[in-house]
Amino acid sequence: MDSDKEVRLNIRIEESLKNLLQEAANLESRTVTSFVINALKQHISQQHPQLLDQSKPEAAD
Repeated sequence: MDSDKEVRLNIRIEESLKNLLQEAANLESRTVTSFVINALKQHISQQHPQLLDQSKPEAAD
C-alpha cells in the first residue's frame, strides 16, 4: 500500500473513531438523564404521591 493511500485510510479510521466516541458520549448522556428522571419519578411517587395527583388534568363532568 503506498503512503498516500495509507494516510487517507488512517484519516478515515480516525474520523470514524471520533464519530463513534461522540455517539457513545451522547448515548451515555441520554442513559444517565433517563436514569435520573426515572429515579426522581420513583421518589416522587413513593414520597410525595400528592404531587402526582395534582399534575393530572381534572376530568370534565
